Amino acid sequence: KYESQGHTAFSRTEEYEQYAADEKVTFIVVTEDAPLLEKFSVSDIAAQTASVNAHKGTQENTLNAVKAQAKNILGADMKMGFTYTIGTTGFSVETTYGNLSKLQAMEGVKSVYVAPTFSIPEDMGEQALSPLTANSSSMIGADVLNESGFTGKGMRIAILDTGILVSHPSFQAMDESKLVDPMTRDGVEKIWDDLHASEMTNMLNVSYKSNKIPYAFNYSNASFDVDNIYAGSEHGTHVAGISAANAVEGTEVKGMAPDAQLIVMQVFDAGGGAGWDTIMAALEDCILLEVDAANLSLGAAAGFTDPDDAMLETMNLFLE
Repeated sequence: KYESQGHTAFSRTEEYEQYAADEKVTFIVVTEDAPLLEKFSVSDIAAQTASVNAHKGTQENTLNAVKAQAKNILGADMKMGFTYTIGTTGFSVETTYGNLSKLQAMEGVKSVYVAPTFSIPEDMGEQALSPLTANSSSMIGADVLNESGFTGKGMRIAILDTGILVSHPSFQAMDESKLVDPMTRDGVEKIWDDLHASEMTNMLNVSYKSNKIPYAFNYSNASFDVDNIYAGSEHGTHVAGISAANAVEGTEVKGMAPDAQLIVMQVFDAGGGAGWDTIMAALEDCILLEVDAANLSLGAAAGFTDPDDAMLETMNLFLE
């Protein structure tokens, strides 16, 4: 679980005091209803059992009522964002910081907090720390793991990062013999309408790239282009390679789980920022896609080092 390390360099109070009343921020509004992960297993949520759907109906009734209050109170001074039911019961809304007390006072609201934005570390010039791509796998013992016989076959690894170079040889389609109960094009299509990704675009679903990358979506700009050039960083490609680069003849590059499938979720935008509201939407989709592991390399938080309690609760639910 994520636990605060007791840092005091930036407190929520100090950070909030930096916001001007007319400054635009994104709030996460949390209601009293328990999120799905608090009551049900990942498999039940993904299968959308009768019990899950019944509870989700209760959540949606509450959320609709609270959102109606927000629209009535804030009027044109707001932009509604994502609606969450899996990791938290709530929604994101962009408005001016001065409206915080109004949102907190609404009936049915448990808490309201500013969604922090995580940023890619700035260019440090000659002091920049470049990824050691050539030996990063051996540095973490992947070469030893590769000799154990465990290849990641049947696993799905989500990479929430800066995108990926889809055309890289290490991420091309795998031999069908390396797949066990894989995510397929039809499988993604069946649940597409339930994903946050589908809410963000009215384009034809082309999230399936190959049996190595059966799902790829850019949550930062609502597109299917996850090329790392958009975010201006190859970090996502680097992380995906460490996690699951194919064993390709002629190169020593090999991921820890070379036979695993990669679920690519780009959350960093062209300005180098990844908002918690966007990250949480991607994480909820991870549950519906039944991923086995998700990697979040979020860099530095442009906010506080002690997350809001409601945010911490959500993070821990995804980690359990």
